[in-house]
Amino acid sequence: MKNEKMKIDNHIQNNIQFVDCIEFWVSNAKSFIKSFLQPMNFEVIGMRFNDERSRIQYLLLNNVISRCGLQKQFQIENNSYIRPIQGNQFIKVTSSISPNDFDFHSKIQKHGDFIQNISFYCDDITLAYNKSINNGAKSVQLPMKEYFKDCRDTVETAIIESPFRDLQHTFINRNITSFDNDNQDNENSNKNKNNNNNNNNNNNNNNNNNNNNNNNNNNNNNNNNNNNNNNNNNNNNNNNNNNENFGNPLFLYPEFEEIKDKELFKVQDKEVSINGSTGSLDHIATCIKNGEMNYFVEWYRKCLGFKLLSDKESVDESENFENELILDKNFYVITKSDFKYTKKENIGLKMAVLSNQPLNTLYHKTPPIQFVISEAIQGGEGQIEQFIHYFGGEGVQHLAFNSNNIFKAVEIAKSQKLEFVYIPQSYYSKLDERLKHLFPNSIPKILKENLMEFGILIDSDAITNTNEIDKDSQFNNIEINQNIGYIKQIFSKYITDRPTMFFELIERSNALGFGKGNIIALFESLEKESGSQKK
Repeated sequence: MKNEKMKIDNHIQNNIQFVDCIEFWVSNAKSFIKSFLQPMNFEVIGMRFNDERSRIQYLLLNNVISRCGLQKQFQIENNSYIRPIQGNQFIKVTSSISPNDFDFHSKIQKHGDFIQNISFYCDDITLAYNKSINNGAKSVQLPMKEYFKDCRDTVETAIIESPFRDLQHTFINRNITSFDNDNQDNENSNKNKNNNNNNNNNNNNNNNNNNNNNNNNNNNNNNNNNNNNNNNNNNNNNNNNNNENFGNPLFLYPEFEEIKDKELFKVQDKEVSINGSTGSLDHIATCIKNGEMNYFVEWYRKCLGFKLLSDKESVDESENFENELILDKNFYVITKSDFKYTKKENIGLKMAVLSNQPLNTLYHKTPPIQFVISEAIQGGEGQIEQFIHYFGGEGVQHLAFNSNNIFKAVEIAKSQKLEFVYIPQSYYSKLDERLKHLFPNSIPKILKENLMEFGILIDSDAITNTNEIDKDSQFNNIEINQNIGYIKQIFSKYITDRPTMFFELIERSNALGFGKGNIIALFESLEKESGSQKK
């Protein structure tokens, strides 16, 4: 029990808790949002201009059923963030509207549309900021507190440069008491309605009771008063329960204003059933040059306190960091021998996963923050090297969003013209053999048909020796090995003309890893797409 408790505690206790928001810098915000983010189930809930009115910024949130009544759709915790279990993610999209905004335009010219800021929610932003600066990070903005709505709401932020060029990290914390005032106003309104109803009932009861004797009047009046008091208490309790923890998510970003033009980014009312089809961030994937892995891993380890992702129950702080890198025990390493369908000879990658918390192996939970770093190989010619060439250096390659129904999410995205990479039929013809340890009697027919129809990849956490499985007759009689987790994934095509950035949807079924087989399949699919663009 001691180890089990430790796993739970390790999963929730960290000053840097989760990714609060992702900010894109793009040349055309409206087009970017309509073409790529709305198909991923994100909707615009607010907008703002900067002080110089040289830039416009939109705030988006996923799983919005309707822009009307936002305060009834989202539960807020600690007056600071949306309840994590709801699986929401904020995104900002920034675009310049001034021809003289040289800083913005020069970066867009260099990188194309790109991710400029990743903000982390922290318990203590000053602690996070000081730790990063003391370990070599460069400051962009000192810790500061802003006040909104007659000083009722406060937002604390600090900003540093990341080791990636033109990517910043913001530390953020907030205390939004407007939620309490908003709920109190609703509560008072409900109380008034209840009191009016109760007074009317009392008057009717009193008129009826005048026909009875005085003793009965007294008894009835006492009973009525008691009943009315009980009703008032029950109504108030119900009101408190209904309003508790609910609030308008736009309040979390008080610098933004609500969208008043109903036709702007018009949101068609959606079914509640689509909620979760695109959820919170699963991981952020980046690309770096060959030979830079140690530098980037050490920067995030020292400045943000992230660790190389491990499924070990505890992390020994005394463990030698250099030995950890040399032994490669926390890396995915993929070489040319792993590829079957590529014609390129010099292809592969080395991938590390950094996280703010260890894996929770007891409840099959991945950490709230997973930062994937993929390093190019010497003289390589794969997608990592391609990204670095067209992006103009290291940066964020793709965002992966959780999904509780990946088939529904893909169906919605495709209906709004979002395109996904083509997966060759040869991938599915080999699935029964490759996943025999997971599906001993072959993959269920309906599952395989859906995977093929939507072009979705599937892989497991671990590859077991199939020869050993064949010897186990009892194991062969089950449809699926419940002891092995698996993932379903799909990747969009590049979302700009440059082959640099794309999205991923991932659905985890008790799985903690990424699936080496799927990484290889993605490499080969993107290579085929890039090859078709060159023709």
